[in-house]
Amino acid sequence: MAVHIGGLIPPQIDELRALCDERGIALVEDAAHAHGATFDGRFAGSFGAAAAFSFYPTKVVTSGEGGMVLTFSEEIAQEARIYRDQGKGAFSANHHVRLGSAWRMSELHAATGLVHLRRMEEFIARRRTVAARYDKALADLDGLQPLAEPPGCRSNIYKYIALLPAGLDRARFKSELAQRFQVKLSGEVYDLPLHRQPVLAEYAGPPLPVAEELAARHICLPVHSDMTDGEVDEVLAAVAAVHGAFAGR
Repeated sequence: MAVHIGGLIPPQIDELRALCDERGIALVEDAAHAHGATFDGRFAGSFGAAAAFSFYPTKVVTSGEGGMVLTFSEEIAQEARIYRDQGKGAFSANHHVRLGSAWRMSELHAATGLVHLRRMEEFIARRRTVAARYDKALADLDGLQPLAEPPGCRSNIYKYIALLPAGLDRARFKSELAQRFQVKLSGEVYDLPLHRQPVLAEYAGPPLPVAEELAARHICLPVHSDMTDGEVDEVLAAVAAVHGAFAGR
């Protein structure tokens, strides 16, 4: 499973697909963050056997709740429809062929999602404008490093991710932003990597220091599809002031 974290498709996706194909393994895309994101001009959802998107309220495209499965396989598509509708073999029939669930999207949710889908490129363009301003301003703040967009990748900027300087306390940094400037950062992409999640403790294995460091050091600056220039200015002024205060200690 390839995860397009923060709306960024990993540039190794083709290598991963080739590796899976050689071994007869299905590549599945977790594209929950990645509506409209591309790599080499190809959209998220077009690389694997199937892809899952989320329409949770925070996503670039939302229907209020729910999600979507994309696949080129008619067999997978039909199985998804069966599991979605309480395991029924057909929508109009009352016979159950799988242990499915009630995962149907309502008409009202679907109507909302269609409106958002029509505006997806507009939303992404605004998010990328905000991200470009953040990139430019953060370049002047020593040690505060934005997550780079690799060549060929076009993120939808679902999250704007930056790494704090090594040793800087993230909780204190966020607290200063909130208390002094009323700028509240969203939750991290993942504050704990998978191998440290309690439910997976028995499978944890040895430490994974890179994943642990990135999970502990990153922050997500505010970004949304109708963010104003004034709001961007407020965030940048607050981040610069708090960063300066910590750097001077």
